[in-house]
Amino acid sequence: MLPYIIWTIRRTGGTSFTSLLDNLSSYPSLEHEPFNKNRVYGYITHKYHAGEESTVDEIYQILKDKPNIKHCFEIIPEQINLNILKATQLLGYNQIFLYRSDQAARTMSLILSQATNVWGPKQTARYAPYLNREKKLIIPNDHACRRKMQSDRHLSENMYKHIQKLSSPLLIEFEQLYQECEMSRKTYIEYIFSSMGIYGALDEKVSFAQLHLKKGVTKSTDIRKMIPSYQKTLKYLSKNEVPYSFQKKTRSQLSRFVTNAISRIINTFKS
Repeated sequence: MLPYIIWTIRRTGGTSFTSLLDNLSSYPSLEHEPFNKNRVYGYITHKYHAGEESTVDEIYQILKDKPNIKHCFEIIPEQINLNILKATQLLGYNQIFLYRSDQAARTMSLILSQATNVWGPKQTARYAPYLNREKKLIIPNDHACRRKMQSDRHLSENMYKHIQKLSSPLLIEFEQLYQECEMSRKTYIEYIFSSMGIYGALDEKVSFAQLHLKKGVTKSTDIRKMIPSYQKTLKYLSKNEVPYSFQKKTRSQLSRFVTNAISRIINTFKS
C-alpha cells in the first residue's frame, strides 16, 4: 500500500474515510487538511497570501517522509494545490479523488455545518441551542446556495483535470462509500482496497471498514427541520445540478471490478 493523498472538498465523508485508511496504512498520519491556515503546514498558505510563492521543492521536502494526507482543495489557492500535486506525484503517492455526486445535498450539508459549526458526529451537541430554539438558524438564500454549488463543481472538475494529467486517480463516490446496503458497501470497499493494494486478512479489514464508516455519519435530520426553507432550497439546487463529467468513469471502474470478481468466482467453481 502506497502513501496516499485524498483530494476532496468539504462534506464528502473525507474525515471518516481518511481515519479508516490511516488505521490500515504503515505510513505516518497527519492532522487532516494540513495545509489549512490553522494546521501544521498552514504557513505555506499564509506565505502565499502574503505574496510569497510556494514551490514544489518546498512541499516535496516537508512531505519526504510520505505522510498520508486528506486535502480539501477548495479552500486552498490553486497554485499551492498544483505544487502539492506535483510533489506527491514525485514522491509516489496514490492519488485519490473523493467526491459526492449529490451536489445539492453536499452544498446544504456544508451550509448547515457553517451555520452550526458542527463538522462531525462528535460535535452534534452544538445543535442544542438551535433545537431548543435558543438560537435561530439562518442560511443563505437559494441563489447564493446555487452559486456555491456551481463554484465547487467547477473547482472539482478543474482539480480532477489537473490530477488526471499526471496520474490515473482512484475515483471514490461518497454515495457508494456510505450507502445503506451493507452488501453493496462491502463490494465497494473491497474494490477500493484492491485498487489501493490493501491485502492480507481482507475480510477482517473490510468488516472493520464497514463499522468505522457507519460511526462516521453525522445525523442532522432533526436540525434540518429547524430550517423551514431547507427542503425548498434543496429541491431548487437539485433542479439546477449538473453531473460531474467524471461520474461515469467511477461507475465503469467499479463495474470492471465486479465483473472480474464474478469471473474469478466462476473460474474457482470450474476448477
